[in-house]
Amino acid sequence: MSAPHHLGVWVAEPATLATDKRPPVSLTLVVEPPPKGFGPWQLCDYREWKAAKADGLPTIELEQTYDDQFKAVYWVAHRDTEAGR
Repeated sequence: MSAPHHLGVWVAEPATLATDKRPPVSLTLVVEPPPKGFGPWQLCDYREWKAAKADGLPTIELEQTYDDQFKAVYWVAHRDTEAGR
């Protein structure tokens, strides 16, 4: 198992930030390490993720939904060039 990776902070509504005294909640997600021969997971944008997926590289798509809000985060692992040395 790889080390936990902090994905970010989710805040319910911007209007409540001024009145709500509770700290924002953060989410830590532990994912399987990339397959052998690939480097660590790297955060990327949708276009890079889609191209990597089409090329057969390991990819992760994480979706967050809360009420009517939606966010997707994309990760890719590239071939480890250090392993061949």
